[in-house]
Amino acid sequence: MLFLTDANVFVPMVEGLRQMGHDVFDVKEKGLENLSDPDLFHLAQNQRRIFVTMDKDFSSILLYPPGEHCGIIVASFHP
Repeated sequence: MLFLTDANVFVPMVEGLRQMGHDVFDVKEKGLENLSDPDLFHLAQNQRRIFVTMDKDFSSILLYPPGEHCGIIVASFHP
């Protein structure tokens, strides 16, 4: 699968996806960590990638309706 990981996604998550054989575009590695949320979302969609983030703003189905993008995974971790 094709993924685009947000700047807030931990490096071990990026590495784990790659170890499973996925193609991961990590914005930190490309120096794009300062892109706005809309620009990140559009980048993921232009590249037909599933967007992985920890930013809960992307969990709004009103702003990002299912079926209008390749997918959004909002990860969260609890202590």
